[in-house]
Amino acid sequence: MVKHLWRELMLAARFAIVGVLATATHVLLVWWLMHVLAMPPQWANFLAFLGAFGVSFLGNYHFTFGAPGKWQAALPRFLGTSLAAYGLNALTLAALLHMGQVAPFTAALIAAACVPGFSFAASRLWVFRVQPSPSPRRSSASNGQETASHE
Repeated sequence: MVKHLWRELMLAARFAIVGVLATATHVLLVWWLMHVLAMPPQWANFLAFLGAFGVSFLGNYHFTFGAPGKWQAALPRFLGTSLAAYGLNALTLAALLHMGQVAPFTAALIAAACVPGFSFAASRLWVFRVQPSPSPRRSSASNGQETASHE
């Protein structure tokens, strides 16, 4: 039990490290796009999401979850989860900007902070979960009993 708990805590810690790096990528890109290129907040946020997506997928696939299964299977699930997380982020940003009580960059920071809990749960339980191998086919042996066939 303690060993399992320790493993889960280490997994969460690794996820947090990758999340901090991806969030830093997102925040720095948003800042740069908004302040240096004078890009509107929604466009800057979207482009920053794309940069953070790459950091997050590669970091979680290799570092957090130890390259479980084929990356080709994990990538579409990660994309779906990331798009849902981006939707949460974008709706939060839009609501904060609409209220007009918070500066655009502060609104982008708040919106980015809403995503990690959702992302960890989805990544842990679905995206990077290794699917069990299909059970071996059964074939009849000469004695009439079923045995596993290992072709």
